[in-house]
Amino acid sequence: MTDPVEPAEAPQSTAEPAPPEGPAGPGELATASAELAPAAESAAPPAPASPPSVAAIVRSALDALVAAGSELRVLSSAVVLFGAAVVGVPIGSLFLYVGLLDRGTVTVEELPAEIALAILVAGVVGVVALLILLVQIPLLIIAAVGGRLAGLPLTLRQSLRRARQVFLRGVGATFLVGLATGIPAVLAQELLMAVLGPTQLALGLTLLAGGAFGAPWVYVLPGIVLGGVDTGEAMRRSWRLARFRWRLALTIALLAVVGQFIVLAAAEAMLGILVTLGGFAGQGLDVPPSAGPVVVLVILVVGGIVGASIVFGIQLVQFAPQASGFYALTHYAAGLDAAREGSPEPLFHRAALLFYGAGVVAGLILLANALGQLPG
Repeated sequence: MTDPVEPAEAPQSTAEPAPPEGPAGPGELATASAELAPAAESAAPPAPASPPSVAAIVRSALDALVAAGSELRVLSSAVVLFGAAVVGVPIGSLFLYVGLLDRGTVTVEELPAEIALAILVAGVVGVVALLILLVQIPLLIIAAVGGRLAGLPLTLRQSLRRARQVFLRGVGATFLVGLATGIPAVLAQELLMAVLGPTQLALGLTLLAGGAFGAPWVYVLPGIVLGGVDTGEAMRRSWRLARFRWRLALTIALLAVVGQFIVLAAAEAMLGILVTLGGFAGQGLDVPPSAGPVVVLVILVVGGIVGASIVFGIQLVQFAPQASGFYALTHYAAGLDAAREGSPEPLFHRAALLFYGAGVVAGLILLANALGQLPG
């Protein structure tokens, strides 16, 4: 037999007694409103953040430049060394030797076959390296500044990897943006010069026209490097972002146009130095004849370093605001994640090392031969 089961006691309710039915008084309505207010506030959607102002984005660009100082110094040193060695030596030696040919110091008929081959190799390698450098510098700058803005800085090898990953897209974007911007800018310049003549007003209006034509495309390269999209999509997104904040796009474009004018002036100055060196045979500079080859060699090396430094500095002023503006408007830099994957990127692949090495060797051969033809 089992013990009899005692009936369980009914659980006592802990709920508050229900309020009496009937209309609530003013005090009860106020209490209910106060209790429901926090819930209503939490359910309300957050107010959209106001887009950053032009001044705020310019300040963020300057802050990013200051914060990324260490990365940019390493990047600048690498670019300068690459430009001086792989571009400066072949092209500078080529100009120097061609100058000797023009002055009759060396005749074309007397050229040995190895010197003619060195001229060809130095010219091809120097021009190709220059074009690659001009495309890669903006990609490297955008990657370095974008990584700093996103709070995940890139090393030199990671920035180089990202620049190589999007290099072909960068070439296509540079070509298309150059056409979309350059053709109407040249037409506007010719029109302004025909109407106003070569005046300061015409130059200022030309700068404004160049900025207006370039404004829709200032976010193309950041869209490729930081956004990770192809060239066509980057151009479409840049057009939409520029329409959204047209004053910011115009400001960035004007900085780019001014930078391009300075780059052209610096390139013209460096070209003048190289032409002077090419025509120097003891008459161009008032120096002892025995010191002529040394002076030419020193000026050639210093000119290459200074030229590469000028190009990098102007490109930095041109493309750092583009990266800052893109990130400020989109807060997106996931395209840089691909640069952090895998083993460390080599500075030069074997094929590239052989190609550039051939150009440097050919330039040194031309340089030695040319210095031997100078007085002294």
